[in-house]
Amino acid sequence: MIQFEGNQLVGGLWCSDILAALSQYIDGELDAPAVAQVNVHLERCVNCARFGADVSSMLASLSRQRPELSRERKARLMQVLSAEAERNRPVT
Repeated sequence: MIQFEGNQLVGGLWCSDILAALSQYIDGELDAPAVAQVNVHLERCVNCARFGADVSSMLASLSRQRPELSRERKARLMQVLSAEAERNRPVT
């Protein structure tokens, strides 16, 4: 689970659960019960609703721009994302 300050249990989900599922939610990849649960959380949690709207807006803007990345920039981006995912991996 991703940990951050202000993590709240709202509508049966923690804010960290919303953060972890946000991409799938935006892309329409969650099943109906999961969407309903996320919707309840977003309706009741101002911070997650604001963050989700910001991410959705940013993704929409990026999809319109379609930036071209060089092979080197793509490789660097993947390194950074991989390092960030490793840093946020839960300790077991």
